[in-house]
Amino acid sequence: MWLLKKAVAVLAGGINKRGLTKETRARMDEGISTFNRGEFDYLILSGSQSNGEYTESELMKIYAVDRGIPAGKILIENRSKDTLGNAYFIKKLMVENKISSVCVITSSYHSIRTKYIFSETMRGFDVSFKFVKIAGDIKREMQLLKLTKKFLNGKKGTKRALLLSSTFMQLRSMNVLVSKI
Repeated sequence: MWLLKKAVAVLAGGINKRGLTKETRARMDEGISTFNRGEFDYLILSGSQSNGEYTESELMKIYAVDRGIPAGKILIENRSKDTLGNAYFIKKLMVENKISSVCVITSSYHSIRTKYIFSETMRGFDVSFKFVKIAGDIKREMQLLKLTKKFLNGKKGTKRALLLSSTFMQLRSMNVLVSKI
């Protein structure tokens, strides 16, 4: 039986040549604040985009350590290419580290799709959410949510959703079936 380990997972919100975007820093600040409440064992940092030198999650780790988070409490997820990948690879980290509960941090405009994907992917785990208020493209998010629901429910007409999901292609190349997600 697993111990009841808990984690905060921060989803990256972009990177540029200078480092983390304002959105990623806002998500990180919320994640660090949540972690520092003392209820969590790990801080999971998720994102694979690169600025040529570092990935999002590597820069997020530097940011967290600079703000007092012990490096040994940070888990890096740097394989995901989108929200579906965030959920899939965070779940793998949770299993590997015997974590049963996660609080996911992302932007408010990203909330509906994130809740849906993580709820579908993380069945059997305790998942909660915190959202940072940042302006974003709600119309695009709603279109992606609709396609994601079709994709995860195996409905016809998901070809476009599959094309939008770089993670699906990544998982397919790793011979992971969608039903295993």
